[in-house]
Amino acid sequence: MIIKTNHDMNAKDWQAASVFCRKLIKEVYDIDYNPDWHQDLDAMGKKENVYDTPMRGAFVLVIGDNGAVIACGGLRDLATRPQLAASLSDRYPDPHAVGGLWRAYVETEYRGQGLGTVIKVLRIAAARQLNYETLYLHASRKNPVAIHFGKTHGFTLFQEDNDEARTVHMDRAL
Repeated sequence: MIIKTNHDMNAKDWQAASVFCRKLIKEVYDIDYNPDWHQDLDAMGKKENVYDTPMRGAFVLVIGDNGAVIACGGLRDLATRPQLAASLSDRYPDPHAVGGLWRAYVETEYRGQGLGTVIKVLRIAAARQLNYETLYLHASRKNPVAIHFGKTHGFTLFQEDNDEARTVHMDRAL
């Protein structure tokens, strides 16, 4: 198993990460590609990559012994999601102080082995290095494992939306 961060990922790694995320989004949420929701995946490995250090982002990629991606997770500035930042502006008046945890996925047969925790710990360390004050996480009620995982890692639920995804918003101070 190999763990890479955005600092040592190449173009092939970014492409594999994007493909892996799309696959898991379909498997977990039954959502097909949507350019409005998946712009971050389209930008992976490019100048506008929100998961790279110049954009105050970070990414963790786990590659299995067979060379395939088996897990990943990203960190990005909440300001890179302007509509979301605006909708949460009462809670986060400065969206640049908030690092959002995104795209955390673990291949089915590797779940329960601690990979999610490793990815979360590395992203939290990156958030501290990037001087974020708060970590933000959202998940769908359709994915109770993600909600449970957030709660067990110190995140507190502060809002539930009545949207189609039944989005749950959580955060924790750094």
